[in-house]
Amino acid sequence: ISYSFSLILAIIMISLLSFLIKIFFPKYVGVGIYVVILTIGVLFFALWTLFNTYLAGKLETNKALIPICLAAIWNIILDIILIPKYGLLGICIATLTAHIIAFTLIAIKMNLLRMFIWVYPLSFIPLLAFYLKHYGLILIFLAVPLLFLFKLINMEDIKIIKDIIFDMVKIK
Repeated sequence: ISYSFSLILAIIMISLLSFLIKIFFPKYVGVGIYVVILTIGVLFFALWTLFNTYLAGKLETNKALIPICLAAIWNIILDIILIPKYGLLGICIATLTAHIIAFTLIAIKMNLLRMFIWVYPLSFIPLLAFYLKHYGLILIFLAVPLLFLFKLINMEDIKIIKDIIFDMVKIK
C-alpha cells in the first residue's frame, strides 16, 4: 500500500510540478528535475524503511544494518565525486542511488527482491510524468493496472484503504 500510494501521489505531484512551483515557490522555477530525482528516491525509501521496521520488530536489525551502512557510505563517496562537477544534481543522484542500494540489499537479505523487482521500472514513471507535464496525469491509468499486474497492490489493499477513509469520516 505504501509504495503504490506513494507512486500515484508522485505521478500527480510531478505532473503538476511546474504549476505548483510557479504558484507556491516562484523563486525555485527550474528545480523540477531535482525534485523528480529525489521523489524517485523516496519511492525506494518508502519500501526499504518498511523492510527495516519489519526487521526491527522481529529483532533482526542486523539484517538491515550492513545494507543501510553500505548505502550511506556509497552516498558519501558519490557526493565527494559528483558534487564538484555536478553540484546539486550530483547530490540528488547520490541520494537516489543510495536509496536504490539500501532497498536492493535489504530486499536481497529478506529474500524479497524477486517479489519487488518491478519496483525498479515503475519507480521511474514520475520521470516520464515530469517530461509530459500535466499530461503525465495520464500515466496514473498505466501505473494502477501495472501495480495490480505485478502484485504490488491487490483488492484487499484497496478495501483496507476504503475502510480507513470511511472510518476517518465516519461513513458506514
